[in-house]
Amino acid sequence: MPKEESGTPTNDSLTRAAERLRDSAKWLIVSFGAVAAAVFAGVSVSDIGKLDFTTPGYRFSIALAAGTTAILGIAAALAKAMQLAGASTTSLQDLTRPTQRYEVALRKTREELAHDPALHPWDGNVAGFINEYRDAYEDFLDRVFAYAEDPNPSPDVTDLRKAQFRLQELRNVAGRLLGTTGFIRLQRSFRYARWIIAGWLLLAAAGSVAFAWAASPPDVELAELTTQPVVVAFHPDDGTLAAINRQTTDTCRARAEDLSAVVVLSSDKDRGTAEIITLPRAECRPIRATVPLAQVRQVQFGVGAP
Repeated sequence: MPKEESGTPTNDSLTRAAERLRDSAKWLIVSFGAVAAAVFAGVSVSDIGKLDFTTPGYRFSIALAAGTTAILGIAAALAKAMQLAGASTTSLQDLTRPTQRYEVALRKTREELAHDPALHPWDGNVAGFINEYRDAYEDFLDRVFAYAEDPNPSPDVTDLRKAQFRLQELRNVAGRLLGTTGFIRLQRSFRYARWIIAGWLLLAAAGSVAFAWAASPPDVELAELTTQPVVVAFHPDDGTLAAINRQTTDTCRARAEDLSAVVVLSSDKDRGTAEIITLPRAECRPIRATVPLAQVRQVQFGVGAP
């Protein structure tokens, strides 16, 4: 069987069209790269410090799963676009071999190829053409050997030229079929890939939005949450810390990090104050104090009774 030039179009217009499709795929890669950069930039400015293994509820799990989903979605979309941008090959064997389940583009291409005018002499049967092509090639080799072994100083070349002419005819048909098949296959692959890429990007977008929500929950006005006691993050300044410590013994004096969480009993938005109870160590008693509302504004630990 002669070695055909896999996927090499014989028609310049098909070649140019295929190159335009690949150029489009390359632009997709650039676009997805920009999207990826934007997503990772958004992730980097998110308040990751709010997430650790002690984060209550399901926010940490959502952030972890969503971040992974966003990265995988962008990576899959990029991989699909890069696959389109790469050089694809099609051989005569691809026109007759059993196709895999995922080779949808190749199956549809072969269905279209059966209607190509070049296959009319074989009633659209690619296998019939390939068999004749193989026979013509073997006949040509036989003629070549016969010519080489002929003892006549001037052997007759008529049969050899006929075999060569017939082989060239079939080779031209094979080139046309491969060129047409390669282009249609790429075109259909591009068409199918658009939906796959769009799906992966939607998944990546959903993952990035979920990550941003989980990693950076919106600030909530404390006054809206004090219908019942709430546990909040507390960031006292030096004056507030000193006022709280004046109400306890030296052994129970607290540092700012010891008061990272307090219970808010009520708040007065007009005065800008909140009434809190500290959560001290086991051997110390809780302290009730009135503190600036701004120091307990950011909700960290969720809503609920202490």
